[in-house]
Amino acid sequence: MIHPSVNRLRHWLTVVPPRVLAFSKAEFEQKPHPDKWSKKEILGHLCDSAQHNWQRFNWGFYAEKTFVANGYRQDHLVRQNRYQEQTTSQVLNLWIGMNEQIVTVLEAMPEEQWKVRVTADWLETPWTLDQLATDYVDHLEHHLKQIFRPEIQDLIIDSRWHVSVEEAAGQLRTESGGKPFVKVLENRTMTAELFAPKGKDTQSPHEQDELYMVISGTGQFIRGDERIACRPGDLLFVPARMPHRFEDFSADFRVWVVFY
Repeated sequence: MIHPSVNRLRHWLTVVPPRVLAFSKAEFEQKPHPDKWSKKEILGHLCDSAQHNWQRFNWGFYAEKTFVANGYRQDHLVRQNRYQEQTTSQVLNLWIGMNEQIVTVLEAMPEEQWKVRVTADWLETPWTLDQLATDYVDHLEHHLKQIFRPEIQDLIIDSRWHVSVEEAAGQLRTESGGKPFVKVLENRTMTAELFAPKGKDTQSPHEQDELYMVISGTGQFIRGDERIACRPGDLLFVPARMPHRFEDFSADFRVWVVFY
């Protein structure tokens, strides 16, 4: 299985370069304060982060049970590498190259290695390699917000991209607060839910278009003045603000719902 961090990194490798190159030289090198990094230096710091985490991921690739993830001196490295004096293309190409290599390593990571323990003096408790990879992209996105704010927030994708029916059912039991639905995925304006009504479907029209896919059970679907029988595998569409509901559904009735 491809780790979610790989998809997130691929996304940023597509999104970041043209946006970096759109900055003027003055804008990209401007320091908000003498002791603060410029946008170019923040990208340089992300190069340093990529280089150190690339090493960590390679150590994790072969570790038997545990490995130590050494820290690094962030401010010193930014000054030492003189990112502010380099061209934008130099810094950007380094960032691209390092993250493409990280994607290569993570794509090849053996499934069992994601559970390898990671210890470090900057961690209060040990992590797994899985957590380290997720944290790497979280850290990347934190600094991308500093470079591109506020518009970059709309480009962040949910790290979760696969949900089984069993996982979603578990979330419904533990996270729904008694409601017949639970959100399982979200990306920009799209959200996906598991919906399992009991007794009576009391939902109201929504402000977004919807797709329903029946997972289990049978029932009747009312859409405006229309009625249709539905069963597992059926796909149903409802435009925004149209009244709709399920009726006469079986006890095991469950559907995926996608709002977009």
